[in-house]
Amino acid sequence: MRQKLKTTRLLITVCKPVEVEAAIEGGADIIDVKDPRYGSLGPPDYATLCEVVKAVGNRREISMALGDIKEPTPLLSHAAYVASSMEVLYLKIGLETADLQKIKEIYECVLSGITGDEKVILVGYADYTRIGSINPLLLPRTAYKLGAYGVMIDTRIKDGRNTFQYLTKKHLTRFVNESHELGLLAAIAGGLSVEHVPLAVELGFDVIGFRGAVCGGDRLGLVDKAKVFQLRHALDKCLKTNTTH
Repeated sequence: MRQKLKTTRLLITVCKPVEVEAAIEGGADIIDVKDPRYGSLGPPDYATLCEVVKAVGNRREISMALGDIKEPTPLLSHAAYVASSMEVLYLKIGLETADLQKIKEIYECVLSGITGDEKVILVGYADYTRIGSINPLLLPRTAYKLGAYGVMIDTRIKDGRNTFQYLTKKHLTRFVNESHELGLLAAIAGGLSVEHVPLAVELGFDVIGFRGAVCGGDRLGLVDKAKVFQLRHALDKCLKTNTTH
C-alpha cells in the first residue's frame, strides 16, 4: 500500500521553459507542465516538454497533464510513452467522463504507454455536474481498484470559480480520508489562491497545485517568483503550526 506523504507539497504549473526558474526559486516542490490553451489539463507539446524537463533537471519532481480525456486513443498512449521516456514522474489524467468502463479503458491506455515507474494520478473535477464527468468523491475507490498512485480534484471550467465553491469541507474531508485509507496520494487544485492554503493543509491534502495564482490570475501569463514564494511562505507557516500543536 502506498503511504501518505509526511508533509504537504507545493505544485506549480508551468507552460513555458522560461517559467521553470521562477517556480523553483520561489519554492515549488513539484514542477507540473501543461498547456492551458487546450483545457484544464491540456497536454504540452513535445518541444515544450523536452525543454521543461531539461530546465528542471534533477532538481525537482516533474508532473505532466495528459489531457481532459473522454475516451482512450492511440495519441493518449503515445503521450504517456513520451512522458515516460523522459522520466516524468507523475502523469495526470483528467477524467471527462462518468462511465466507469471508459475510465478503466483510459487508465489501461495510459499504462500501455508507460515504460518505467511513473505514477498515474486520476483527476476528477469539482464542477463535475457542469460537464457530466465522474463525481470526484467516487474517485478514490475507483483509483484504488485500478491501481493508480493517487487522485486529484481540479476544476474543468476555468471561469474564476474554485474547488472550494463546488465542494464542501465535509466532501473534501471524505475525499482525503478515503484516499489515505486506501493508500492513495490526495491532491487538490482548481482556481486556488494563497487564502486556500490553510484549509487545504488542515484537510490533509498531500499536494496543493497552483497556476493562475502565480500568474496574476491569468493562466496564460508567466509565473511570478514572488507569488510562488508567497504560497511557499504560507504553506511553511501552516506546516510549522501543525507540528507545534
